[in-house]
Amino acid sequence: MKEQLKNLKLVALSKLSAKRLLEAKRLVSHCKRSDGFEPIFYWSSIENRKNPGIHEILCYTADQKLVGYVALYHFEEHEVEVTSVVHPDHRSQEVYGLMFDHMKKVIADYPVEIKRYVFTCNHESLALKEYLGNQGASCAGFTRKLALTAHQYEKLKNQKGSSALTSESAVHLRIAHYTDIPELIQLGVKCFGVSLRDYQRYLMKAFQDPTKVIFVVQSDNKIVGKLHAHIEKKKAYLYDLCIDPEHQNQGYGGTLLCGTLKDLFEHNIRQVVIDVSDENGSNWYEKFNFKCRTTYEHWKLPVFINPLKQREKQLEELLLNFQCYQVQDQMSDSVYKH
Repeated sequence: MKEQLKNLKLVALSKLSAKRLLEAKRLVSHCKRSDGFEPIFYWSSIENRKNPGIHEILCYTADQKLVGYVALYHFEEHEVEVTSVVHPDHRSQEVYGLMFDHMKKVIADYPVEIKRYVFTCNHESLALKEYLGNQGASCAGFTRKLALTAHQYEKLKNQKGSSALTSESAVHLRIAHYTDIPELIQLGVKCFGVSLRDYQRYLMKAFQDPTKVIFVVQSDNKIVGKLHAHIEKKKAYLYDLCIDPEHQNQGYGGTLLCGTLKDLFEHNIRQVVIDVSDENGSNWYEKFNFKCRTTYEHWKLPVFINPLKQREKQLEELLLNFQCYQVQDQMSDSVYKH
């Protein structure tokens, strides 16, 4: 095993070239065929890396064959999410250790203090889960990927009352536009507990992206619910479904979902996908003929912070602040003299 590890070479990159991206996708496809389940990677994020820093770690054999790939995502300020895959012929605790040890060194150099890793993996990834357990990580939750095909949607259309409302209010379904932003911000803040400024920035990005659409349901000319769709070729990904708390359990969610599905499938979408992180949500979507395709688990591991490294960062911050104060003092003296 030690000889095998010596012949492996790690490459750390901020972004994958077109050639390396193709290599990574081929490795994932091979593992899917071999294992019978699909490793998870957020390809949209991987293909559109913009932030500086290392995000990709690739493991090659001496003859330049890609046998391991780790992708890092910085979705939360003090958290790094990790997805990974290792070729079945090279899969071992030692190879996982080689890649993840290098990952920890890379993350230690991030400008922001990282307090935990979140490893997201298919629930059938037994070798990886064994390694994570040995490292002290624990499963903190799951995500189910549900899908609805055009054929399954035809069956849904034949179900009586699939889009009926229990409310007697006048209901209107439509696509959101810029003038709806103030209402959508208030709805998002109320449902998700996010800050007004952050959600405004989030919505502006969504409206500027031609691949994203926001569907809304109105009652008495007031937006009471919304659902986002990200469209890629013939597939649509749904996310951020929310209904105003005062209008929940009145059928608005089902009406919004059915109206969204109708619009998407009428525009030649062949499959609609959504990720759900709780049992009740999964059961609710299954009522609309969504089928569970796979389940991903999220394993959390606290980051060990080297006290010396932490002290170095604190000294760097103090020095930086001191230099800033010096500049400010010099500017004040200059203004006073003039």
